Amino acid sequence: MRLAPDGRLDEVIGVVARRRRWTPEQKLALVGEVARPGLSVAAVADRHGMSRSLLFE
Repeated sequence: MRLAPDGRLDEVIGVVARRRRWTPEQKLALVGEVARPGLSVAAVADRHGMSRSLLFE
């Protein structure tokens, strides 16, 4: 983090995130996890560090 001229703290991100490649087995496991009673799309997506919209449809 660094201090901006106006006194705010700014964060500099120097790494570009790459797209993940999900195997068919991983995709089935994620969908199966969402289908379990009591689990939500948001909880599963957050646990795996992925966008909720990738699991929603």
